[in-house]
Amino acid sequence: MRRLICLGAGVSQKSDSEVDDKTSIQISGALLVLGEHNDIQGPYNRILSNAPPTFIQLNNNTPLIPVVTNPPDLGSGEFEFTSEKKEELMISSLFSSNSQSYFTHIRRKGGTEWMNAFVKVSSAASIKWERKMLPVISTRISPGMLQNLLAYNADLNSLVMTRLPGKTLNDFRLEYAMTRNCEDFSFKSSREALGWFVDIELRRAYECGLLYSVGKDLADAPGGLDSPIHKFYYDRLHNDVRFTKHYYPTTPGFSRDNRVQFDDFIALPWRIDGVEYPPLQESFRKAEEILDPHGQILPKLWACLGLGDGHGGNVMISPKKQDPAIHFIDYEAAGHHSPFLDLAKPLYLDGFFPVMYHDITSKSSDPTSERAPVSWRIDEGKVCVDLDAPLGDLDKVICFMKLEYTLKPLLEYTAWNLEEQMESAGERFVSCSVMLRALDEGLLPAPRFVLLELCCWYFVV
Repeated sequence: MRRLICLGAGVSQKSDSEVDDKTSIQISGALLVLGEHNDIQGPYNRILSNAPPTFIQLNNNTPLIPVVTNPPDLGSGEFEFTSEKKEELMISSLFSSNSQSYFTHIRRKGGTEWMNAFVKVSSAASIKWERKMLPVISTRISPGMLQNLLAYNADLNSLVMTRLPGKTLNDFRLEYAMTRNCEDFSFKSSREALGWFVDIELRRAYECGLLYSVGKDLADAPGGLDSPIHKFYYDRLHNDVRFTKHYYPTTPGFSRDNRVQFDDFIALPWRIDGVEYPPLQESFRKAEEILDPHGQILPKLWACLGLGDGHGGNVMISPKKQDPAIHFIDYEAAGHHSPFLDLAKPLYLDGFFPVMYHDITSKSSDPTSERAPVSWRIDEGKVCVDLDAPLGDLDKVICFMKLEYTLKPLLEYTAWNLEEQMESAGERFVSCSVMLRALDEGLLPAPRFVLLELCCWYFVV
């Protein structure tokens, strides 16, 4: 039988600013599934008395539509498009930069009904892999939560999918961070907003549990060691490729008027809020050794099926306040790989959202918005940072949920079943801060954001 993992935790969060929020909100629990076992013993055989488990159910009103995974080629002549200029419908996102996409309308040749469509253009290898992985994921995730393929074109390296209503979860969260509301609907209180985001996070945790239940050794997963997820971690970390691209030859502003040379900077140890940390160079090399898909460590770790890039920027939410639909998009990095690799971007980008995107939210017209509260100096041969992360109630709850309902079960499962693998778990997050998001050119001279990102992964590890 499958091992059922019931996690319970009483979480109470109250707004300091609203009188009608006297009643706290409680996260009662989440159900995750991991591995195939013949018993239910171990660290998960527990339910906290103050928080009975809640089983996340699909909305009864949600139609269970099978995912279309074998569409015709655009070149077959079966389809025709509207004549809008593609440039006018190009999609720009703060949360994705690995491909291009645009909206259009499509219909069957000779038909009368036009369909709203979303076209994604990427490399030939990425499009081929994404088309291959979509039917695999669809067998392990709740129905109706993936995009439907309408057509593909191998020559143009593009996939045509149904256009989903709404916007990404991170766009909703960014709106709320800047305006304390959402333009598609209004929250009556911060407690109501908190409940809306918490419900979505619990449903995400459940779906990740379904995927992570497909656990197996990498040796049994065809192509697992060549999974495209490695291009986001090892390939970018190897020889400091990504970090060098963003900041070489100098690291802007870290020593005021005297800019620090790149090689000198990564060799400096860190002191964050009085706690000593090793130099970036040392951490990078250790992480590189562990994350090498053909090295001595990663191939020995257990693997699972995962989305690969399942952060909030790749989760579409319908514009509804009650029971919003959730769709997972972007399958370029999906496949069989370590669950810690799979979890790294959602935990890092979503769990530390207010820090990661403070350069954007700090531009808010909201009078309560403040600049990132971080100060730094190079003193006694160390990068000294004083950090006070700007976390609100929503940020604290979501960060807690990521740690408690996704990372903690994986760590406990690994410790219980694969004790020798525990040493490497934290290293998966090392490359996040310097590999995932490049700051805009106009923001590069403002080092506080670089420092905030680097500090985040130190705290996680």
